[in-house]
This record gives sequence, C-alpha cells and structure tokens, in this order.
Amino acid sequence: IMEAWYPTSGRSFGAFFEDDLEVSPLWFRWVDAALRQYYDLSSGRPVHPKLIGLSLYRPTHDELTARPFQVNNGFVPFAFQQPCSWGAVYFPEAWRYFREWMPVQTADPRIRELSLTSNTWSSASSWKKYLIRLMYDKGLFMVYPNFRNRSVLCTNHFLKGEHRLPDARLYELPLLYPEAAVSSF
Repeated sequence: IMEAWYPTSGRSFGAFFEDDLEVSPLWFRWVDAALRQYYDLSSGRPVHPKLIGLSLYRPTHDELTARPFQVNNGFVPFAFQQPCSWGAVYFPEAWRYFREWMPVQTADPRIRELSLTSNTWSSASSWKKYLIRLMYDKGLFMVYPNFRNRSVLCTNHFLKGEHRLPDARLYELPLLYPEAAVSSF
C-alpha cells in the first residue's frame, strides 16, 4: 500500500480498500460531504492540523486492546486516534509525511522492536503498525462515521490472506444503504 499513492497536490486524496471489503453504494457521497466539512480545498489543508483522513468503517472493538469500543454521541462522526486500513481516504500532506517517516523507522531495528501493542503484526507486511505509532507520537487522528444500527460504509468479509483472521462476528458490520441514509449525511 505504501507504493500505491504519492500525493501530487493538496487536492489529491488516496482512497484505500483491502481486497476482501465490500463498500456501500453511499461511500463516495459520504466522503464528498466529509471532505467539504473537514478539509479546506482552497488551502489544501484539513480544518484541524492533526486530522489525517476519513475512515469508512466504524470500529466496535479496539483492535489494539480487543476491548469493546462504543461511541454514544447521537450518531455523528467522531475523532479516533487509530488508522483505518479497511477502507479509508487519507489526506495528502499526512500521507506524504508518513511515506517519508516510515522508511526511517523500518531501517533501524531498535525502532522496529518498540513495545507496540501491534507487535504481533509482521513488520514486513504491516504499514498500519507504523501509522499507529506515528499517530500516537504526533497526536494525529482520523474521522470515523457513526451511523445507526452499527452501519458502515465498508465492511470486511475476512477472506484468508497474509494476516491472522479476527472473529468476524465482532468486525463484520452491516453496510449503509440509501433507504437507511435519509438523515445520515
């Protein structure tokens, strides 16, 4: 994923989807509305300097601690200090910085062995464990959707792949469809 996109301007966004995801037909509409709210297209910068992107998924469990994760805020988007790899749009400056920061981290074996909760993930194949570290170190966050009935804009079907499979009952959530989205935007 690190080689998939290099932003060329402040108006270039990277949308990443794993190959076992299914997306809602409303995902792009939500991203468009969220970009208008959280990103200043005229300046090419997010409205908050620590905001790095938009998730299309809403966690029900903290994947670093496996604890249940619940947000009770009237079903409005929320800020969360973890990256999303199951469908997300990343902002150009943040992704550019991450792409330049990560090789420095992976080149030093002492840094690779820091006490991260995500250390069970492969250093060779997990870009996300490094973005977790960067977000923690710099106080960065993403905006996550929070629809009724735990609906999401993308869900994971957990096909066998390179990483371990979590319990799908905890993470496979219902997609948001147009008939349920009348007041969701």
